[in-house]
Amino acid sequence: MIGLNSFFEKKYLDEYYDHIIKQFKNGKITPKKITVDKTKDDFTVQFLPDINLSMNYRIQFKTLLTGSREEVLKTPGMELYMDICRFHGCCNNDRIAEKTFLENLYRAYPEEIDKKDTSKAIEYAFKNNKICSASRPSNPFVQGFDSVIEFVTNRLESKDSDLYADCRIEAFSKLTGSNTVTAKNLPIIKTYQELKLLINILFDKANEMLLASVKRDKRNVDIRYTDYSLLSDKKRHDLIDSLGLKTCPYCNRQYITSWTNKGKGKTTADLDHFYPKSLFPLFALSAFNFIPSCHICNSLMKGDRYFETIYPYEDSSENDVEFNIRVKKSKPRDIVDIWLGKGKDSLPDIRKKCELTINNICTDMSRKKLIDNEIDLFRLEELYKNHLDEAINVFLILRIYLEEDFYRNNINSICEKIDMKVTDGDSKVTKEEIRCFLLGLVSDGHGEMDKPLAKLISDIYNREVDNIFPDGDDKSSTDKQTS
Repeated sequence: MIGLNSFFEKKYLDEYYDHIIKQFKNGKITPKKITVDKTKDDFTVQFLPDINLSMNYRIQFKTLLTGSREEVLKTPGMELYMDICRFHGCCNNDRIAEKTFLENLYRAYPEEIDKKDTSKAIEYAFKNNKICSASRPSNPFVQGFDSVIEFVTNRLESKDSDLYADCRIEAFSKLTGSNTVTAKNLPIIKTYQELKLLINILFDKANEMLLASVKRDKRNVDIRYTDYSLLSDKKRHDLIDSLGLKTCPYCNRQYITSWTNKGKGKTTADLDHFYPKSLFPLFALSAFNFIPSCHICNSLMKGDRYFETIYPYEDSSENDVEFNIRVKKSKPRDIVDIWLGKGKDSLPDIRKKCELTINNICTDMSRKKLIDNEIDLFRLEELYKNHLDEAINVFLILRIYLEEDFYRNNINSICEKIDMKVTDGDSKVTKEEIRCFLLGLVSDGHGEMDKPLAKLISDIYNREVDNIFPDGDDKSSTDKQTS
């Protein structure tokens, strides 16, 4: 939701890399298939099997750990690796059936697949104009699943036909027990079971490249040389603290703060993997993949789920998402009167008359789907329903203090009680003063979104100021209905 103003500074990236590479150079970790020279600070690692020796599926370890997302993802072969991991993420649970696989595929490739809900089915349209549908409510199968198979296999085979054929032969052999199939007579994949087996074989072969031998408790243990446990608590804290974040960028609801205890840095933040490390093991130690976030967003909401969303270091959905408090079957003045104790309604009735919504107002359809994914992935719509009271408070503050007659009469009365003389000019208040003194959204250099719920407060502020002063005149008084 809220973009990150900067990436990690070079100083902290260099210190982080030195911390990881030291464990290789001192012999604690011995990666297979690569040679570590103690006199050198870098080495090249392989991330996909090269069945065709002309393919160069390798990346500098330093680039992998400290490079930007653009630098890492532009590495030759990385697009194929990403496809394999995304497909695996769509079917990595034994209980996932055709229908769920297709929905996961839509979440992972929102720019490639369109979706339309009808009363009887959910229809998915691919860029090649192939259409399939999942009927409602509980049928696990997909009508036209051959379109899904074609989408997946075409992406894999077009990027490396030799690797595809090699894994396809292995999958066919496992299913049938036959060793008669070759690259020249590969049968067409017809079932979800065949497709899933192929994807899992590709995923396993890719991540076999990452195995390393580690000596622990006087015995050798196989781990990935991108294992997240190689990152110490101190280095993790240093990276998080270097960004100076105060609130979770995903939800803008929770503080993520740092402190020192007995000389050791501590933090309330989790270090989320934008690409989940269980689904994208190659990026488990990549700094570009580290997003400081609250525990709720990282562990309780996102977990190992993967949806394609806005990448916080490059962009944000802040201007495309809008919070709004809607007054149902009443006028804003009615809500203010309840708060003032007028009429028969009580304070709990205010909640019944108000509704808090979060709206995706983006007009670009491809981007809109990324933002929908973000809202769904972190369950922002459900979470923010718990903040209706905060939204009502902001609404009431603005309506009470900005409505001309009430504000002017009462500010004069208050000033008289403390022996202050005022004139009409003294009681005039600007929009910026209201923002600063009533809402507390004063920027401290990092942006006003540093405060929890600042996005919610700011949106309601902007909308209500426009409703109360539709012509931009601070002296006007209106009761325009909140829409």
